[in-house]
Amino acid sequence: MATESLSRILWIGTLVLFLFYLLMGGLPFGSVVVANVVLVPADISNSYQFWKLFSYLLGPSFIGLLLAGIAFGRPGEEVEHFLGKRNFGLSLLCVTLGVAVLHVLANWGSDFYRLAGLEHLALFTLVGFLYLFPQSSVRIFFINIPSWFVLTFACGLVLIQTVDAVVTQGHSVGAFFTEGMFTLVASGGFFHARFQKYRFLLGAIRTFERVMFRPQHSGSHPRSGAAQSLPAQQASVRPFPGGRLQQSQRPPARRQLSDEERLNLILERISEIGYDSLSPDEQRFLREYSQRL
Repeated sequence: MATESLSRILWIGTLVLFLFYLLMGGLPFGSVVVANVVLVPADISNSYQFWKLFSYLLGPSFIGLLLAGIAFGRPGEEVEHFLGKRNFGLSLLCVTLGVAVLHVLANWGSDFYRLAGLEHLALFTLVGFLYLFPQSSVRIFFINIPSWFVLTFACGLVLIQTVDAVVTQGHSVGAFFTEGMFTLVASGGFFHARFQKYRFLLGAIRTFERVMFRPQHSGSHPRSGAAQSLPAQQASVRPFPGGRLQQSQRPPARRQLSDEERLNLILERISEIGYDSLSPDEQRFLREYSQRL
């Protein structure tokens, strides 16, 4: 029985969270709920409320809910297929905890600069989707919008938030971590290294993965199932005295690979020895495949 994808679960959770805050707006206990989930640096430095390193994702943030509603649809599904459900979940967990720790350290002791919302997870997913499928588009309200435009829009929102936090509200450089600029840069570096364009960064990331997980079989790659089913051997052939071959001993005819099977093989090679190992024809196939999505 197939399990629901992590991206789908997060998309449903985003919708539920949006409806919850929409209905909670006029309720008297709304401020109490918000105060118990958002992360203010003083909550850690003074009160040791460590659960808020994770609960801030549930905090009210219109931009966070907007971007998450876009990111955890088709973009999240595709990024999850590339990374695998387990690695995708670990990546989101690292983004969650990493952003929270940086927010607390960069704004140590502050009792009013809060961190709330899903925008950091959404930014990570959108960066990965654009990196893997540069010619793709995202469907929003029955309109196909190019992925680069969606990410540019998200970057613009982040930049506006950062400038406002520094200039208008007088916050320090910690706004760089809190408002999403650091997440954008770090996400781009991660995907660039993960798919082997910067090999020296790739080594560090794979070392981290080996520490966090036990070695997995090659068949555990999310798209490697079809690739593993392709025969790699040919049966030995021995002729009859009359020179004719038995039907069961004839070498199997090589069939034409479907686009999905060819994609599986290419992704398996990228995972094992890197993007640079692909031939120009294979790189062109990936570009054309992403344009059809």
